[in-house]
Amino acid sequence: MSCNEWKEYTLDEVCISITDGSHSSPKSVENGYPMASVKDMGYFEINIDSCRQISEEDYQKLVNGKCKPEINDVLIAKDGSYMKFVNVVKEEKDLVLLSSIAILKPNIDILNPLFLKYYLLTPNVKHELEYGYVSGSAIRRIVLKDFKRFPIKLPPSEEQEKIANILSSLDDKIELNNEMNKTLEEMAQSIFKRWFVDFEFPNDEGQPYKSSGGEMVDSEFGMIPNGWEVKNLDEVLELIIDYRGKTPKKLGSDWSDEGIMALSAKHIKDGNLVNLEVIKYVSNELYEKWMKDKLKMGDIIMTSEAPVGELYYINTNTEYCLSQRVYGLRSNKNILKSSLLYYMLDSKHVKGQILNRSTGTTVVGIRQTELRKVNVIVPPMNIQESISILLDKILSKKEILDNENTNLAQIRNSILPKLMNGEIKIGI
Repeated sequence: MSCNEWKEYTLDEVCISITDGSHSSPKSVENGYPMASVKDMGYFEINIDSCRQISEEDYQKLVNGKCKPEINDVLIAKDGSYMKFVNVVKEEKDLVLLSSIAILKPNIDILNPLFLKYYLLTPNVKHELEYGYVSGSAIRRIVLKDFKRFPIKLPPSEEQEKIANILSSLDDKIELNNEMNKTLEEMAQSIFKRWFVDFEFPNDEGQPYKSSGGEMVDSEFGMIPNGWEVKNLDEVLELIIDYRGKTPKKLGSDWSDEGIMALSAKHIKDGNLVNLEVIKYVSNELYEKWMKDKLKMGDIIMTSEAPVGELYYINTNTEYCLSQRVYGLRSNKNILKSSLLYYMLDSKHVKGQILNRSTGTTVVGIRQTELRKVNVIVPPMNIQESISILLDKILSKKEILDNENTNLAQIRNSILPKLMNGEIKIGI
């Protein structure tokens, strides 16, 4: 069916209710029930681990106030980063929401929840929402009484389901790759901890070093194996690439619709590239002006602020442009292997140093001069080479999955508007 034949409704006509979470914010407790705000939303679902915890009594009050999402509800980032994320509730959880998240309950006899999600994520729909249904100056937010009148064109239910299945199959593969990456990262962290926190790396006889009586000496890191050193980053880095002040405008150009990805702090989280659906690009010409020192395989991208200390390891020859609030770190491989430096920077002790050397009140960040003073452990090269073989394999697998996710997201983003405007026709 042509999209011209799709029937037009308002959201209010195809949803049982359109509300939001609690307008009051109960006090936090150490152990309780999760309460989510817009900051806890991700592309696929709400991150329970980042939510504030509230008491059972307050939780039950919010449940009674219809602030608990149910299966097939569509959750929308309503305040601040409005429409950045749209989630469909796939399973019921002990979770309540604050008012920065809108709760849409589709009438599933008329409207497929996944179809609604992708419809609202379509660029022209988001654009229309921005200019007709959002208000506020300091904090921009969707006005629900107006949002209820927002128009939506719907194909027959069977066609909705097929469109949703095409798009969700791509997202399901991305989500599966994310889970695989999480498992790989846990493996790498476990190996690193055994070797460089517990100091149970294999000794010359293949036995765990520390528990087999290996000699330990005192250092700034506490007791470390004899023959190991403590050096600061200025001693182990070959180069810090820092283009944080550059913008396309300052270089007489502008962002491009395609080309080379420009990475900023908002694109790096937990060792992965994230928020690629809102990534900006630079042309090859602008890239050459911008990146006088180009990133290489084995370089580490580190966020300098908001937040400080997030890391991404480059394990392919993919070109990236360094944008706002990030450094590029290049290890001197004759002193410290790149993959080992990456996990050193991600360790609790080194992260603590980075945070302690950071400054700022509203936005906390670390200056390059202070970053250079951060200390790391440097083992003998034979030990570095042994663990690097293990870590490099894991990082290579993660990079392959990341690249696959980038390609899948690009495919999804390119076909989404075409499915929603009927340019790609679905047979029934």
